[in-house]
Amino acid sequence: MTNNDGVRFWDAFQSMGGVDALGYPVSRRFNHVGFATQVMQKAVFQWRPETRSVSLLNVFDDLTLAGRDDWLLAARSTPAPLPTGWDGGGERAPVVARRTSLLDGRPTIRRRFDATPDALLRYGLPTSAVQDMGNHYAARLQRVVIQEWKVDVP
Repeated sequence: MTNNDGVRFWDAFQSMGGVDALGYPVSRRFNHVGFATQVMQKAVFQWRPETRSVSLLNVFDDLTLAGRDDWLLAARSTPAPLPTGWDGGGERAPVVARRTSLLDGRPTIRRRFDATPDALLRYGLPTSAVQDMGNHYAARLQRVVIQEWKVDVP
């Protein structure tokens, strides 16, 4: 993880909480859809030259585009995303309010989201309602899945 070539991954890593918040780097820098990208255990950085800043990649949006939703459900108990256009689009504030209200079905999941500093930056917007997955409840967001377990697991 470096700031080489003006791609300020190291600075972003430090400012977002380093290893405690993002985990360790698990890849070298590589090109993904035309952008410098690097994977950490808990996030994926993408350099945006037009703003000269680091963004977090919407990993679950990319997995949907790759046709991996059925696999995510079967292998990782990850709810499928809502249909495109579900929230009607429009102004950002009402979209954010509609999307985050999807978490209200499980107060523990909502509290986890609300307690996370910069939750929209870290997690992205919810892309599914909270679903009962058998031994846990799960909500899919653009960058993470938040789970509330009903039973003790390792």
